[in-house]
Amino acid sequence: MRNNRMETLKNNGVDTSRYFTLVANNDIPAGTRFNVEVETPYAEVAKAIEEDGYVKNSRLHRRFITAHYFRMLNSSMGWHGYLNACYDYMYQFKMMTEEVRVLAKLQKKDRAVFNERSKFFTLDVVKEVLDCYVTAVDEYISKQPIKYCKGRPYIYVKSYGNCFIDEVEKKVLSPIKVMVDMCKKCYSYSEMYETLCMLNKVMINLPYHTKKSKAWVNAFQASGAYYSLRNLVMYHDVVLPIDGVVYEGDLAVYTLKELLGKYKGYQFNALLKRTVEYNNFDFKKSISQ
Repeated sequence: MRNNRMETLKNNGVDTSRYFTLVANNDIPAGTRFNVEVETPYAEVAKAIEEDGYVKNSRLHRRFITAHYFRMLNSSMGWHGYLNACYDYMYQFKMMTEEVRVLAKLQKKDRAVFNERSKFFTLDVVKEVLDCYVTAVDEYISKQPIKYCKGRPYIYVKSYGNCFIDEVEKKVLSPIKVMVDMCKKCYSYSEMYETLCMLNKVMINLPYHTKKSKAWVNAFQASGAYYSLRNLVMYHDVVLPIDGVVYEGDLAVYTLKELLGKYKGYQFNALLKRTVEYNNFDFKKSISQ
């Protein structure tokens, strides 16, 4: 199948002059190392990949999100139930830091994809999530049982250890708040990523079921539902029903983009459910064909 992809593209009217394929002998043992030399006119592309490791493949991102989102959507617990049961509170920051890292790279290398993907985890959303974290930390600290060591009160702080109450502000809270304030002064994704990495070093891990930030949940849901919808329209011949009008193909993709910044997570989620029902779409069956 791989050997016929270029020919298939040509037969469908796609200009393949700027593409190239890699063909390897099927008898080569798995794990074998070999060098690939790329000649002009592709040498410039190869050089760019070698320098920063970035390979443009936005389809991969969309397809992964779609499979994952449908797993959550079809869960017996429901989308929110799955999120709360299967992802701990600190997952927000692991996921968000990685998203900011990717956006920082896209901002420099792929402006078109950046302009679309950055509509979800904006810098303002990141800052709002961090504000919620500071509030959650304060609440967590206030609820810890007080113990005494030779008459001096102390508490146990998760991922820090025992800490005397009169030292909590200086040793635990202040480092976090200083780094959060630095994050709130960031005005680019590259700057935000570097600062988030420093914040991660001083953060304390809050309990698994601590309530997640509404801003993060909204961005996470909106991103998942939006890219799932795009995937269905672009690769699964699905039409998009919105306000009594049915959109398909490029017009459906364009219409979805117009909703960016207007729809919240629950609205994209509702549109996805409506689209699945309208098209009688079976995701598992579709990807198995």
